[in-house]
Amino acid sequence: MNENKANDFCERIKFLRKVRDKKQSQMADEIGVSRQSMSNYESGKNVPDLDTIVKIARYLDCSTDYLLGLTNFYTPQEHVRYAKQMEKFGEYLTSPYLHQADLWFTIFMQLAECVHKDTARKMEFGFRVQVILSMVANLIEHCIETRDRQESGALTEGELKSANHKRQQIIHQLSRIEIGDLDNISYCYINNLLESDV
Repeated sequence: MNENKANDFCERIKFLRKVRDKKQSQMADEIGVSRQSMSNYESGKNVPDLDTIVKIARYLDCSTDYLLGLTNFYTPQEHVRYAKQMEKFGEYLTSPYLHQADLWFTIFMQLAECVHKDTARKMEFGFRVQVILSMVANLIEHCIETRDRQESGALTEGELKSANHKRQQIIHQLSRIEIGDLDNISYCYINNLLESDV
């Protein structure tokens, strides 16, 4: 494995493990390697054998291609889903019926600034960009669909509670980056609390 691919590999393992909210020791135990070996994989000191790479990919619910830096999407299905989300998000932003389009656009601009800061510090997080954008697109799609159901009267109080729980899960995954008021805006949007709605 060349040096760039090895760096991608260790960074991607570390990033996905944190996104999945797993401890390094927990992951090592689950895939059957020593904690020191897992630490070495994440630091780039050692590269696991093929069987271990497959176990890591299964544990992190991603493809080996993603871990090896051959694609920027967890899975082929993630690539298709991301493309559909971006298309749908584009439709929402250009829809004359979406009063809050500027809020979501602001979030994307804040995200771009965050990514730019990482790049400016010469940190190689390019692979994260699509992962993060996909998560933000998922949040926005969830908020908009929930709001549409709420406005049509098809959303029960229990479903709203469930929708807020899902929103919190996505926010938790995104909590390691700074993207302004994403938590507050998404909460207000789902719960119909934005000033422009009053």
